[in-house]
Amino acid sequence: MTNSAPEFPPPSFQADSPERPIHEVLAHRERQTRAGVERARVELPQWISATGMRCRLRKIRISDQQALQRAFAKLSPEEIRARFLHPLKTLSDEHARQLAKLRPKRDLAFALICPLRKGEVLAAVRASIQARPRVSASRAARGGAGFPTGVAEFAIVVPQALSGQGLGSWLMQQLLHELRQLNVQHLFGEVLADNRAMLALARKLGFSVERHPDEGSLLRVQRAL
Repeated sequence: MTNSAPEFPPPSFQADSPERPIHEVLAHRERQTRAGVERARVELPQWISATGMRCRLRKIRISDQQALQRAFAKLSPEEIRARFLHPLKTLSDEHARQLAKLRPKRDLAFALICPLRKGEVLAAVRASIQARPRVSASRAARGGAGFPTGVAEFAIVVPQALSGQGLGSWLMQQLLHELRQLNVQHLFGEVLADNRAMLALARKLGFSVERHPDEGSLLRVQRAL
């Protein structure tokens, strides 16, 4: 597949994009904390709902396990099937732990949070990188550990209550931006064939849509970065 899809930089009308990728900003803040230096105020990407609710996008934490379970409990059976590709009645402790505990240099995941709904995860987007580790020359020169260069698979969940406000597109654009900074070259996802909303979003973001090689009920969306 050629990289003919248009570029989608992080939107300026709803997002206060950081000057550096989120993972670098957070790593810097963690280093400051360990050194006993007071954290500087760092603005993370912001999304504003149709009702004026201001939300921030931050990295998912292991402490989000219960918040992810509460968010899951609010999803309809159709929303659960669209995200997990099969019916699922509950999000077990082990499953929630797997979603909240990110594998170093393999997982990138962000949660949308709102100060007015403290402790809740309103939406989430993630990517799992599936190629062998390789550090780019530019990142190696800067001393960065980097992420594996290659292929990543994405997943996204936006509840029905927040749909129709551009949130899915905004989350995906943030993810695309982050993956480019990490030298990931190709992104794909598996989508139910009857999930028209996700397929429309994928096409809008420049993904091609193809038949899944193994599952007739699934389609594969993919694009170069």
